[in-house]
Amino acid sequence: MRDYRELRTVLRAVGCAAFVGASALLLGCEEQDPMPVGDADTYSLQLDLTSFSPHASQKIEGRVVDVASGMEVARTVVTGAPEVTLFFPDGLVGGRTYRVDFYADLDRSDEYTPPVDDPPTAFPDHQWRLRAESADADGASTLMDVSGDVHITFGHNANWVDIDWPDFERNSGTTSRALSLRLNPFAPHAGQRIEGRVVNVADEREVGRADVVGEPDVTLDFGRVLADGQAYRIDFYADLNMDGEYTAPVGDPATSFPDHQWSIDGATATEGAAALAAVSGDVAITFAHNANWVDIDWPGMEMNEVAMAALELTLSPFAPHAGQRIEARVVDVDTDTEVGRVDVVGDVEVTLSFGDVLAMGASYRVDFYADLDGNGEYTPPVGGPAASFPDHQWSIDGATAADGSAGLDGVSGDVSITFGHNADWVDIDWPGMEANG
Repeated sequence: MRDYRELRTVLRAVGCAAFVGASALLLGCEEQDPMPVGDADTYSLQLDLTSFSPHASQKIEGRVVDVASGMEVARTVVTGAPEVTLFFPDGLVGGRTYRVDFYADLDRSDEYTPPVDDPPTAFPDHQWRLRAESADADGASTLMDVSGDVHITFGHNANWVDIDWPDFERNSGTTSRALSLRLNPFAPHAGQRIEGRVVNVADEREVGRADVVGEPDVTLDFGRVLADGQAYRIDFYADLNMDGEYTAPVGDPATSFPDHQWSIDGATATEGAAALAAVSGDVAITFAHNANWVDIDWPGMEMNEVAMAALELTLSPFAPHAGQRIEARVVDVDTDTEVGRVDVVGDVEVTLSFGDVLAMGASYRVDFYADLDGNGEYTPPVGGPAASFPDHQWSIDGATAADGSAGLDGVSGDVSITFGHNADWVDIDWPGMEANG
């Protein structure tokens, strides 16, 4: 690495001397303090970002700058996560002092957006600057007179500053307005995560995001993210299935909603929403819970997914088959595809649990038998039509008169069926055993 740095520095010096007239176009040809070369040691910098959930999935870019010369010596980009690391290998020279500038691409423009106004009144992106004297970063003091690898840990905070990112030094001058969304009443989602994002309707660019833990009365505060004259919408959801992320509706058009989601724009009939049509001041919206759920195409979760529901079959009373093997299978009635199978040893009351095998919106039947003849497998009825039943077998679908069986028709949630023993045996054409004996 040292040999490479020496060669690079020699080439830079030759280039600057040969093309002094074009020096402004050549990296390092500005009138700056020279970078130490030769036997100078080089070191790496590791910046660990903790509690960075507000910027999960957003672009985070950082650069290391030599304080004395103002020269950028390293740059890196990562995708945000609750815990994420920016690593700058071999960019620091022993004895020099550095700072670290970095930002989270909050407005998702895929580039740095400078703060609004001077002094800043709003931050479309969130940006930080770490110096040797920074008190909010563990290990920052080692940026001064570097003598080894630097390891800094920085916890998320709101101490944003203007970091004059190269080519984006100027404030936009756009006046930004604050947006808040009060959810009241919202008791059905108390204790659930509620996440919202603000989208510019002209270019579909996300400009802000916030999340809260639901309460009967709770507010999403997005900060100063709205530009005067622009139109916006708010997409938000309650994590009803508690999986920690957005779950898209099932089916197209949607037939069920594992999470509950809404979209508000300037035409929505809710208090304060009209101001989203053409922003001219701070916007405060109050939205009451309702069942007008829609597919909001949450980024990264746009595709509708098939949510699965569990199936449980309780056989009670079932004393005639105590001690016998009972086997059952679940079949999609539209495709005749088997989606699950389970077996148990019979008892006076016994339950077959199939797990999450039912797709929302689909219809199913359950075929099952008791191994009455004790041969360890299914035995089909004798004769056609059946004259005798060496085993006893049944079939249940959405039309069967058994407690809970109606849930098999157009599944909309977990299905729990209770079936009492009877003599309504049928030929269930068990796979591989279809022929009557």
